[in-house]
Amino acid sequence: HGKTSFMLNSILAIARTGRKVFFYSFEEPDIKIYTKLVNLYLYELNPKNEEYQTSSNKIEFLQKYIRERQHCEFINEGFVFIDKLIENGFLEIADTTKTLNDDSLIESIRSLADLNPVVFIDYLQKIPSESEKKSATVSNKLQAIAKELNIALIVGCQYNRAGTTQGRPKLHNLKDASEIEQDANLVLMVFRMKVDMTDEEWDNHKLKTDEDQLEKDSSLQIEVQKNRDGETGNISYMNFIGEHRKVLFKKEVEKEQAIERQKRNEAEFSQMLAEEEDRLN
Repeated sequence: HGKTSFMLNSILAIARTGRKVFFYSFEEPDIKIYTKLVNLYLYELNPKNEEYQTSSNKIEFLQKYIRERQHCEFINEGFVFIDKLIENGFLEIADTTKTLNDDSLIESIRSLADLNPVVFIDYLQKIPSESEKKSATVSNKLQAIAKELNIALIVGCQYNRAGTTQGRPKLHNLKDASEIEQDANLVLMVFRMKVDMTDEEWDNHKLKTDEDQLEKDSSLQIEVQKNRDGETGNISYMNFIGEHRKVLFKKEVEKEQAIERQKRNEAEFSQMLAEEEDRLN
């Protein structure tokens, strides 16, 4: 429902500032995470490669490129950029196949103490643990290590699929909600209109126009549902570019649209001048 995409966008943004970021994914292999980060960066390059732009699944396109060792300048640029973040120590995608359980994860995080990193984990319910109260135990341990090292620790969490029939997810929709709510300083809920909004909610939302449908397909909202140090209920309205898994603030989208309109206007004006010149000649 967008949690991994939101985390990857955050990871890339933080790493580019020179802050060290570590990502533990228990849901997808490290090579797929790496490829998704490349794809995020390629969105910014906006390559004029028809095969890539028309591909319905850009992650599979890039994975095929890796397997077949094809050469493509714009794709190479994306891989080089992510590789530089890794080589310079600003980004590390952990190999979680070596993380046997929650204790080894904690020790791995503890080994980063001197780096003052930002740590992302995707996601809580996937972390192996021998405890009967798995999620509660892991949540407690993660809270303890975050306090011990005084680091930012961001943990993805799954919510009950039953929540999708209730529209916007709430704290009680989180799996093992009571433990997570108790341990977390901040809880952000990712809401995608296309996925999470019920048919009834959409019917009552507004008139159905092409623009409304586009809003439903691309809208992503981040709601603060717990904040130990501040207000709750604040919502950030964002756009989700699905094929790239790119998350943009609305103002960024509006800026891009304004630039595109200006380019179109300039092109149309140039064409008009050329046609007028031809007519006079």
